[in-house]
Amino acid sequence: MNIAWKWNTFDEKKLISKRQVAQLFNVSIHTIDCWVHDGKLPAPKRTFPRQKWDHKELVARTGLKLRLHR
Repeated sequence: MNIAWKWNTFDEKKLISKRQVAQLFNVSIHTIDCWVHDGKLPAPKRTFPRQKWDHKELVARTGLKLRLHR
């Protein structure tokens, strides 16, 4: 079996930065920090040295119906 073929079949997650999360909710980055601290947002995934959120998880847990603009 070709390992490269198998690797490419995995469903890649779309990770977004704190700035993109803030833009998604139309709030400041500081507000995102507060929401994470208060438990209003799921904890970010750590991709050293930055924090990233799984876009699908974020939309599912917050009930957002918005899409990211590329």
